[in-house]
Amino acid sequence: MSSEDLADPVRPYIQIKPDGTVLVFSSQLEMGQGAHTGLATIVAEELDADFDSIQVVNAANGATPNGDVYGNLVGGGFQITGGSNSTRAFWARYRQVAAQARARLVAAASETWGVPPAEVEIDSGVVSHSSGKRANFAELGQIAEKMPIPDGVQPKDPSAYRVLGREGRLRVD
Repeated sequence: MSSEDLADPVRPYIQIKPDGTVLVFSSQLEMGQGAHTGLATIVAEELDADFDSIQVVNAANGATPNGDVYGNLVGGGFQITGGSNSTRAFWARYRQVAAQARARLVAAASETWGVPPAEVEIDSGVVSHSSGKRANFAELGQIAEKMPIPDGVQPKDPSAYRVLGREGRLRVD
C-alpha cells in the first residue's frame, strides 16, 4: 500500500473497488475463530453494504512514521493474531473507519446529485435519494474516496443495527 493510502484514515482498512466489491484489509490471520467474518460483519453494518460484497483480505505491512496502522491495540500495537481477540481489538477501529467511508459515499452522492447529505440514504449497498436518484457503490466509490471526511462522523447507535447481532449469518472464512 502506498504511503498516501496509509496516510488516509480509511484506505488502509476499506477500499471500494470499481466493480463495487468492498475490500476490508485485516492484519488478523484467520485461524478458525471467525475473525474475517467478524470484521466483514462490522464493516457491512456501519457501511450499510451488502454483506455479500465484502471481501476480507490479509493486510501487508502498515508501518508509518506514526506506528503500524494495523497494530493490535490489545497486543501492544504489534501486528499479532492470538488470544481470540480480533473482534475485541478491532471492533472500534473498523466501526469508525466504516462510518467514515459511509460518510464519504453520502458526500459523493450529495455533491453529484446536488442534494443535502441528510437526504441521502444507503441500504444494502445502494445509495439513494427521495427524488429517485440511485447509485451503487461501484458508481460512487471512486468519487467517495477523494472526498474529505465530514467532521464528527460517529458509528451507528446499536439500536439501529440490522446486520450485527443477527442469527443466520454464514461465515466467510
